[in-house]
Order: sequence, then C-alpha cells, then structure tokens
Amino acid sequence: MSKRRTVWRFLAIFVVLVVVLAAGWTGLWYVVAGRLADHVLAWEQQRRAEGWTITHGAPSRTGWPMAAGITLPDVAISGGAQYLAGGLSWQARALTLALDVRHPNDLYLGVAGRQSLSVAGGRAIPFQAAKMAGELALLPGDRPGMLRLYAKDLIAALTSADGKPEALSVGRLDAAVRADGAAPATADALAVAARMSDVSLPPHLPSGVGRSVRSLSFDAALSGPVPQAGAKPDPTAAAEAWRGAGGSLAVRAVHLADGPLGLDAEGQFRLDADLRPEGRVALRVKGVADTIHGLTASHVLTRAEAQAVTAMLALMMRPPHPDVLQAPLGLRRGVVSLGSIPLIRLPSL
Repeated sequence: MSKRRTVWRFLAIFVVLVVVLAAGWTGLWYVVAGRLADHVLAWEQQRRAEGWTITHGAPSRTGWPMAAGITLPDVAISGGAQYLAGGLSWQARALTLALDVRHPNDLYLGVAGRQSLSVAGGRAIPFQAAKMAGELALLPGDRPGMLRLYAKDLIAALTSADGKPEALSVGRLDAAVRADGAAPATADALAVAARMSDVSLPPHLPSGVGRSVRSLSFDAALSGPVPQAGAKPDPTAAAEAWRGAGGSLAVRAVHLADGPLGLDAEGQFRLDADLRPEGRVALRVKGVADTIHGLTASHVLTRAEAQAVTAMLALMMRPPHPDVLQAPLGLRRGVVSLGSIPLIRLPSL
C-alpha cells in the first residue's frame, strides 16, 4: 500500500510541476507577445508622426508555444516622400511578426497572400511568393540591426509598353539589408546585398539569350549622412551635404550569369561639383560574341548595330581571351563611356 501511495504522490507532484511550468511558460508567452504588440504600436505612431500612412485590420496573436507573435491582416503602408520623390506604397494580405520566446532578440517576419508595391509614384506592381519571410536582429534598446529576407517562387505581374500583361518570376531571392542613420561618413549608412536565381524575364526586356537568367547578385553600400526622419529636407541641400561629407556609393560586387553571358563588376560613384553622379566601374564580360548573336537573333539589335558593336568591342579584347571584355565603364559630366569610347549622354535632371 505504501508503495502505491508513493507512486501516486510522485505522479501528483509531477502533474503539479507540469501545470506550474505550463502556466509559467504561458505567462512568459503573453509577456513577450505583449511586448511585441507594444513595440509595433510605438513604431506605427513614430512613422505616422513622420508623415507615413499605416493601416491594417485587428491584430491576432499567434505562434504559441515557442514563438510569441501577432498577425496583421490587410496591411497598407505608404509615405517616404521626404526620402524619395513620389514616396512608396506597399500592401499585403497578411503580415506576421513573431519573437522566439527563448531568443527574444530576433524578430521573425512572414508575409502571406498577394502583395503590391509602388515606387516613386509609379504604377503598383502586384506580386506573390510561395514563401516570403525575414529575420531582423534587434540591437540593445530594440534598435534594428541586420534584416535578412528570403523569398521562394516569386512572381510579379508587369505590363509591356503596349499594355499587355507579362510576368517576371524569381525562383529564389536572398537579401540582407543593414541601415545605420547615425553612421559616420566613413562607414556604411546603408548596405544591401542580394542574390536571385532562376529568373524568368518577360518578353519585352532584353536578354543575352533566351528569357532565363541563371543568377544575378550584387553587394553595394552607401556611405555618408542620410536624411533624418521628420522634417522634409531640401534635396539640393541634402545632396550638397552628402557630397561635402565624402558620401559615396560603393558597388562592391555585381555578378550576372545569363546564358553565355557572364558579367562581373565593381566600382564607386560620387557627386561632382554640379551634383551629377560620376564614377567608374571595372567590367569583366565573357561570352560577348554569343551574346551579341543572341541579341541580334531576338531583334534587340539590328544587324548593322551588331556589326558596329562588334567592331568597337574588338578594339578592347585582346588574346589570349578574344571573347572576354575587360574595360572600365565610366560616368563623368553626364557621359557614359566604355574605356575611352563615349557611348551615351544622360539627360539632365
């Protein structure tokens, strides 16, 4: 009898412990979820004070037991004209934000359903992905750190020049963004790196050959002072301050693989005395002949244009790599040049 009582006593204690732990974990979950909801509300209020418009449906809590999160249905965010003429506008069917209860310094973001994006007052482009998620590292004081994004089977609906619907699809997209508005002039105020693979282009966009790009990646960083939130700065004054502080755009790496075309580039740009961009990019392009042939066959280039381009590039390609172009692509005083050969003059702003 005593052994049976001991067993039952042990089971009772075990059940009580489980209940207590479950209650404690649930309480912790509600605390973290409440903290997240408070931060989202504070963020929305700050952005609205800066002139942004933010709307969404009633939030619902999600993620129990390991993640404490909220889902915002029918999200719409627009604004940012102080940073970009015309601003931007983004809409999504649902946005989920969640914190791991065990590691509350990593904010998870998940987007579901159809979305649309409009930049600089342009036409809204609808798009959707089989999966789209992100992770934002939270620094001390809940300041945002590195943002990592991931998308799979992304497809966007575009419109050709004659009004016909077309599609642009990306098999996989990986991106990382880091912003620091308080960074000194010698450090990165904004750094972006991204890689896309299995890109299917719409018919009206020129391509080396075919409509499929195997991979496209880039790594770029903007240094110098950036416009602060709040008051709308004068664009000319902001550009002069950025130039005077040594601001620059560093193109650290660009890689494109499109059929026989392979392109690698790196360089840097600044503003000149007239606030026009100037700089130089070192290019290495292989598969030049096959690419020109493909552009001619797809009627992007006429035969005469192809012959002229081939003759010009032949002056820059030397053995032992007769089909590899290595030359600087420069931008100075509004003129784009390849090596010492001027190509086009950009229109004045």
